[in-house]
Amino acid sequence: MLRTLLLPCTLGLAFTAAAQHPAWFALQTDSASLVREARALTERFIADVRAAAPDVRLRPRVVERTTPYLIFYSEADTTVNLPLWDKVPPPLKEFLTQVGGDEATGRALFAHYFNGFYLPHELGHALIDALGLAPASGSYAEEKKANALAMAWWREQGRTRELAACLELARTALAHTPVPDTEGLGTEAFLTRYYERATQDPFLYGYVQFGQFVELYDDPALPGFAEQVRALVAQR
Repeated sequence: MLRTLLLPCTLGLAFTAAAQHPAWFALQTDSASLVREARALTERFIADVRAAAPDVRLRPRVVERTTPYLIFYSEADTTVNLPLWDKVPPPLKEFLTQVGGDEATGRALFAHYFNGFYLPHELGHALIDALGLAPASGSYAEEKKANALAMAWWREQGRTRELAACLELARTALAHTPVPDTEGLGTEAFLTRYYERATQDPFLYGYVQFGQFVELYDDPALPGFAEQVRALVAQR
């Protein structure tokens, strides 16, 4: 977490893409399956980046490493680190249960986001890093870029039903999350100034991430994936 179908053939391709990875957006039960599914999706993400910008070299490694951050991209070793539910620390399971409203919804939040939507989000951070655009510390703007890349990419994979489920889960989580105290700075400025501190507060960080998801989902002007990639490349 750190860091319209126009033709019948397009519909067919989208259905095929979704059918090839039916286990994603679902609670993963073992490390091998988690990493296998994630690596296949990562290769597709990389191929789509190269189709948009052939000179970009992007080779992140996907690993299972469950930490209190849950899911994150590490610039130090260019890894996308994914979590397993059974290894999640109890306080974070309690957080998900609280913002979900019950245990089952908390598990669904984890499955749809941390074993689902956030994979290309973290790959988006990897892309930003590979282009030399990553700030010294995280920022609200970088998180939004990563979320926008993920939203556009999943739509182009035909995962509209899964995204709709994520939307409802995000709305549920926001309804159970208190508006954070940002010390008068506002959410965007606070997250950018105190990024590491903010990541230690799951309610504040979740408020930001789920809020950005809802905003981007409802944005009719959200650029397509290739357009976003080329815009990032132009900033190098």
